[in-house]
Amino acid sequence: MQAIIVAMRAPARRLCAGVVRRRRVLRSVHLRAVAMERTPFRADPLGARADVRDSNLSACRGILRLLAQWIAPTIRAVRLKLYLVAGVVTGIAAYLLGAAPAWSLTIGMLAPAIVAAAPRFLHGTIAGLGTRDDFATEMSGTEFEDYVARIARSSGLPVIMTSITGDWGVDIIVGKRPNRLAIQCKRQARPVGTGAIQEVVAGAPMQDCIKTMVVTNHEFTPAARKLAELHGCELVGRSELPRLRSTIRRLTEPSEPTRA
Repeated sequence: MQAIIVAMRAPARRLCAGVVRRRRVLRSVHLRAVAMERTPFRADPLGARADVRDSNLSACRGILRLLAQWIAPTIRAVRLKLYLVAGVVTGIAAYLLGAAPAWSLTIGMLAPAIVAAAPRFLHGTIAGLGTRDDFATEMSGTEFEDYVARIARSSGLPVIMTSITGDWGVDIIVGKRPNRLAIQCKRQARPVGTGAIQEVVAGAPMQDCIKTMVVTNHEFTPAARKLAELHGCELVGRSELPRLRSTIRRLTEPSEPTRA
């Protein structure tokens, strides 16, 4: 096994070096072609000299385009060879490690696909790790309410945004009677206390709502969680924001009629 790896190391290095060189050439050719296309042409008072310059420029552009068209398929061919080598080496390695011939052939056929998908997978993983999950902290209070309302609308439910004044502690009303949900949004830099739960629980009957919810970009104090559990108020903190849509759907489902 080690001998096979050592034997394949030199061809693999040559192939990789060839790919890097050809990519650099292709990039420089592309940049030169773009630069030449963007270069403004200055009229020459001598007509003959201007015609010669224009024809030479057109010829250079054509040569550069042909060179780029010739190099691009070569890079694809080298890449295909790399995938083929990876498949062969993987299949041989699997067979030497004791795998059955059928499984070795299957592994060798799957290896090129895995190698081809690996760069995109790594790029997506790195991009995902670099994405911040505290995006809601950058919103203002009004923007945070609009964000929650958009999620509620995406659930296919009617949404009512209450007025800024006289809302009885309810910012958003979701659903239809008699299963309407009263939501209060709290965008702040500290944990939400019991005041928000008291406001939305007291204001829900005034807005003809039977269920309550408080949504925040932060977390809730222990006292707030205890009070919300006592009154049946749903709390959605920063960690529960990705599940906000499903939570709204669950709370606005029609309640089954009680049997006498």
